[in-house]
Amino acid sequence: MIMLKFFCKIKLILFVVVLPIAFTFMFGKIFEQGHEDVAIPIALVDEDHTNFSKMVIERIIGEQSQRIDLKVMKRDGAERLLLKNDLDSVFVIKEGFQKKLLNGDEEELIDVWITESSIANGIFQEVLAGEIMRLSSSLMAADWVVQVFQQLKLIDAKNTGLLWDEAYQFTEEQWEPKPLMNVNRIMYEGDRVENRIDKKENLLFSPYIGLWTFFTMISMIGALDWIIREKSIIFPRLKATKRSLAVYVMIRLGATFFLYIIQSLLLFGILTFFIKGEWQLSLMVRMFAFTFEAFIFTLFLTTFFSKVNGYYFNSLLIIFLLSLIGGSFFPIKELYSSLFFDISWIFPQTLLTDPNIKNVFISGLFVIFFSYRIVRRFDKRR
Repeated sequence: MIMLKFFCKIKLILFVVVLPIAFTFMFGKIFEQGHEDVAIPIALVDEDHTNFSKMVIERIIGEQSQRIDLKVMKRDGAERLLLKNDLDSVFVIKEGFQKKLLNGDEEELIDVWITESSIANGIFQEVLAGEIMRLSSSLMAADWVVQVFQQLKLIDAKNTGLLWDEAYQFTEEQWEPKPLMNVNRIMYEGDRVENRIDKKENLLFSPYIGLWTFFTMISMIGALDWIIREKSIIFPRLKATKRSLAVYVMIRLGATFFLYIIQSLLLFGILTFFIKGEWQLSLMVRMFAFTFEAFIFTLFLTTFFSKVNGYYFNSLLIIFLLSLIGGSFFPIKELYSSLFFDISWIFPQTLLTDPNIKNVFISGLFVIFFSYRIVRRFDKRR
């Protein structure tokens, strides 16, 4: 009966389920739009129109940063936009690009047009130079293989073209290992040596998930304020038996937490169907774990206050600071990893950004600690 009345409260469902999701997507879109607006426009002009020039352009487009707005244009259009300061810089793949590379000539392949206000030409020039070096190295390797086979008389002249193609394809494949980089790091701790391989992590941080953690924790402050409101009015009436008080509190807490689970499922479903990205099922599990830890932490906060106003002010301040330094607004993994002691594991948001078993274990310890303190504080106030 208590739970049925609870789920009939439209305002609570709106506050717990609808508003956090709505604010998450509203501010998430603003965040994404802001990133798109600050993208630096750079133009690529292909005057060679060969397989090699097209290959380089396709690779750069496929690997371009969100901070770069890359446009493939004709020479006249790029020159006109650069003069109007609508482009940061222009890179021109000159005619004869493929012919020079096949002949082993790497000089004067690209022209760069810049203005006094250009800021990203140096970074993009390095990216473009890397692609050209990759292509040149593959060509040189294929030529060397053919030359060695010819010197050793292991191949007929009519088969050199096929050998060259095979050598070139093999060399190209070596530029795309999976994973791209492994770092073999040896940790020395006393007499124990730990050999670990660090791989490039696919962090799950996104503006939507980060903002969701913030708005969810904020909504929990309002969803659990009934504990303080009823602490001095209803709770004394329920103390006739210990059992009635415990049952009443557990039912309401369980129903509230169940609403947050529904909210997490809805958010994950919306992200999967409407927002581009790799939304894995493991993320949904971590969202549940974060919800549980944040719920216990907010419940822990309610035990420190007897006045609603003080509870609102202090809890909002604590949640905002926790979100700010915990990774709700921007990724913190790299920031804290540069410190002498990485403290990112103490924040509940790390469950969503770093799928490490250590973080799950630490979060479990925090939940046990907060739960124990909650029970102790409620016992003292009876």
